[in-house]
Amino acid sequence: MNACMTRGASPRAPGTYVLPDVLGPGLAVVFCGTAAGAESARRGAYYAGPGNAFWHTLYHVGLTPRQLQPEEYRLVGQFGLGLTDLAKHAAGADAVLSIARQSTWHGRVKQDGKGSRGIRIMPPMIVAGKP
Repeated sequence: MNACMTRGASPRAPGTYVLPDVLGPGLAVVFCGTAAGAESARRGAYYAGPGNAFWHTLYHVGLTPRQLQPEEYRLVGQFGLGLTDLAKHAAGADAVLSIARQSTWHGRVKQDGKGSRGIRIMPPMIVAGKP
């Protein structure tokens, strides 16, 4: 186990993302998670954990025309939505990601005081995340 990880968190090779960002120009909302959960990392899809209501909620509130499956996450851009995570190189429950790893998230969010690079270049109208 390296110094930046704790039991239950899954590291990635340097330079590889657990899940790719879904960002682009003209997005109305970008959903920003902390890190991919273990099941999401295993399946290679955002919000794929059992009981996760994310995709149902997007459909229920009218942000998507049908309920997408987690593996269809790349389609959200068609609906003016984006997806990203603060921790792109680790996966696991927020509670098991180390404090050392969390300190690197600050740079992704506060880079130059204007937000992460992808969001600074292509600003959405709203960035949503878990408090």
